[in-house]
Amino acid sequence: MNAARRGKSNRNKMWRTSQQRKLRKRLLIVCEGRETERNYLDGLKREDSVSKLFTIRIVPGRGGSRTQIVNHAIDRKRTQQDTPDRVICVLDTESLQSPQARDDLAEARNKAKANNIDLYLSNPAFEVWLLAHFSRTGRPFNDCNAVIVELDKKWTANLGQPYDKSDRDVHRRLAPRTQQAIKNAKAVAEQDHGDENDIADRNSSTEVYELVEGLLSGKTDWLSETPGE
Repeated sequence: MNAARRGKSNRNKMWRTSQQRKLRKRLLIVCEGRETERNYLDGLKREDSVSKLFTIRIVPGRGGSRTQIVNHAIDRKRTQQDTPDRVICVLDTESLQSPQARDDLAEARNKAKANNIDLYLSNPAFEVWLLAHFSRTGRPFNDCNAVIVELDKKWTANLGQPYDKSDRDVHRRLAPRTQQAIKNAKAVAEQDHGDENDIADRNSSTEVYELVEGLLSGKTDWLSETPGE
């Protein structure tokens, strides 16, 4: 191939790459947690089937109530240089025993809906999704620490090392089990807690499988659907 042809071929390749980038859906995902959710989703977004269709920016948590986290997502949505096609919040329900906690979750949901932000909740914590990679369990947990105790047992038995919340390779370690995790989490939601429509009443359960399944599906039409329905 002569220099002129090589130059034209390179320009065409660059143009196609540019067009592909423009066609990707831009997602902004705001997490509640500072490490675990970010580390997992950062690995997930690098999967070939995900990166071909989505450009994903992940914002780690900085504490606060669920309403404050949704407010943070609203602010980030408004100030992004490139307006995202979809804004997503990954949140825990944690303890919902008090009326104040229930009110906070209700306000977060209302604000998210009003600002076209999708919520994916885990009850009581994101680690319920990680646990689904090893077993199907819908039994209740008092809090995040209780989930981690159970997760650590499974993690150590199957992966030969203790679970570490700050593990940046968490997705890579779990990737071979992702489809089984989706099946487990879906069965828990639809069968073990089939009578409870609200995840706030489904301890333990998680909607994260819906997000993961959508990202890995090779499609983008699921973004028009409402999480949890």
